[in-house]
Amino acid sequence: MRCEIITVAHIEDAEGYPCGSDASDRCCDCGAHICDDHGESCQICNQEFCATCLAFHNRAYHQKKPAAEYRRHRKSA
Repeated sequence: MRCEIITVAHIEDAEGYPCGSDASDRCCDCGAHICDDHGESCQICNQEFCATCLAFHNRAYHQKKPAAEYRRHRKSA
């Protein structure tokens, strides 16, 4: 299988260029075949992703939630 990642040279590049390298793995999220250059591993759960899916994965599953403020307001005498 070949890597299914499409690279673009410019934002106006409508078609892009297929990577063409031999795929070594599949993205855990979208299922695209990815080569060693385009595959990225999540450092927390060790799953393999393409760059786009890894960004979404980290934001959805591994981003720290903001701490809720637990302030108790005292009534003044």
